[in-house]
Amino acid sequence: MHLLVPQFIQENFAQEKRRGEVSAASLFVDMSCFSTITDDLMAHGQHGAEVLANIMQPVFGALVRPVYEQGGLITGFAGDAFTALFPLGEDESGVTKAFAAAWQMQQAMAPLIRHPTVYGDFFVNAKVGLALGESRWGIIRARAGHRAAYYFQGPAIDASAEAEHLAQPGDIVLSAGMFERLQGQVSASRIGDYFLVEAFKGEIPLPQALTPPTIDLNVQRRFFPESLATLELSGEFRQVVNLFIGLSAVRTEEQLDLFMQSVFELQDRYGGLLNRLDFGDKGVNLLLFWGAPVAYENDIQSALNFVLDLQARTSIPINAGVSYQIANAGFIGSPLHEEYTAYGRGVNLAARFMSSAARGEIWVDAQVANKAQAQFELEPAGDMVFKGFEEKQAVFVLVDRKDEAEVVDPGPLVGRVAELHQIAEFVSPLWKGQFAGVLVISGEAGIGKSRLVREFQVSPSLKEHDSRLVTCRTDEVLRTPLGPFRTVLRDFFQQSESQSEARNKRSFNRLMDDLIDASVQIDASLADELDRTRSFVGALLNLHWPDSLYEQLDAQGRYENTL
Repeated sequence: MHLLVPQFIQENFAQEKRRGEVSAASLFVDMSCFSTITDDLMAHGQHGAEVLANIMQPVFGALVRPVYEQGGLITGFAGDAFTALFPLGEDESGVTKAFAAAWQMQQAMAPLIRHPTVYGDFFVNAKVGLALGESRWGIIRARAGHRAAYYFQGPAIDASAEAEHLAQPGDIVLSAGMFERLQGQVSASRIGDYFLVEAFKGEIPLPQALTPPTIDLNVQRRFFPESLATLELSGEFRQVVNLFIGLSAVRTEEQLDLFMQSVFELQDRYGGLLNRLDFGDKGVNLLLFWGAPVAYENDIQSALNFVLDLQARTSIPINAGVSYQIANAGFIGSPLHEEYTAYGRGVNLAARFMSSAARGEIWVDAQVANKAQAQFELEPAGDMVFKGFEEKQAVFVLVDRKDEAEVVDPGPLVGRVAELHQIAEFVSPLWKGQFAGVLVISGEAGIGKSRLVREFQVSPSLKEHDSRLVTCRTDEVLRTPLGPFRTVLRDFFQQSESQSEARNKRSFNRLMDDLIDASVQIDASLADELDRTRSFVGALLNLHWPDSLYEQLDAQGRYENTL
């Protein structure tokens, strides 16, 4: 069982407490070289992922354990880094305990710097920053109660991150406040407004006994899918959509709460795993994944629809970055506190895009643009240089959806002649006026199921017959009642989200009248029934008329007439 939500948050959630403040020492630790190690091991498939896990597990264990032995709590991970808080207490012992944890981390890392593997030696170091001050925490819950997110923020957390940025591998850097409280216990040299620890003269507080963490599944399932708590696979390389969202304009917790309600509602529609919510001095950052732990064929489309709808629903200007690359998806941390995340260059690139994009712009990488160009409007922004990437990266700006998806020529289909013949044989009873049954085509994502169906739709064996194809598109995430039929009706009645309601109604009424006129020649009673129930068909397209039969009936009457 994986502990994915800090016990501090679990306890406050259960007690209906939603926010608070704590005076604490903040510790931020970052590990170097993990990006390089991940990139190198990706070339070796699942075994490479296992090797990476064998490197990460002892390193994270060595860094996480001192936090809890000294009475601290980890507030959240950020890839190969994490933040921890040590409440000061009445005797302000949290200052000494935080430093003791940092010191023990660096001591424990000494024998773990070099990691020999079958693919060569890899080296890992840690950098630690410490600061002192106030920190705030908050829990945001969806109005429906089924989703939640938590955050920690404050000057102490921000300052500990700034201190870490000044450190070199193996260093501990203190804020001025921390150094002042530790006078006589450490010697340090000044680095700007911070202090680099050179020696420790004090005594390490005795570690407290560690007890197995308590996991409240009823609480944890609000923050993360329950399936994650029991997921056995420690890590695997897989294609992941990374979406980083920046909200530099958010300054209050009330603003954040309103914004997150939209995020929760769109997650219900488009999926996406909310990895973390950071609320700092520069606003809010959110990181979401599609493709981990479960992948769907439309992950890219879901992510782009999510961010476009989010942009349309909020008055807060957002800037975002989206990438689609191979990542190491799995758990980081230790049994004392873990996080499920996707780690790799794609996450880093999405973060760089978000930071560089202008307010209101959504930047996507070349892989996303290539796979989404048929359904979305994308504008090339050129090749750009980003920190951490040796080569320039192609950038595209996501503008909007296209009213009609373009058909991209995929080239000739290879190796599916037998399958096409099977489908042709299966539908052959239709040409005799007989029911053919139901044919199911199943397989892993990306294997070519949709391509096979499209190829049959344009095959000579189908074109030689007088037939009509109706595509009832389903969505693994958006599960609205009668959803497959809504897509057919939307196409038939020429409905578009970009059109006004009045224009959509005109299109609907014109085409419905044409359909009724054509039906009169076949069955007058059918034509009468179509006319009587037109408002029910319209309701499936979100078209409503106050004086319609649909509006006059109760829920049961609407349901029966719709069917």
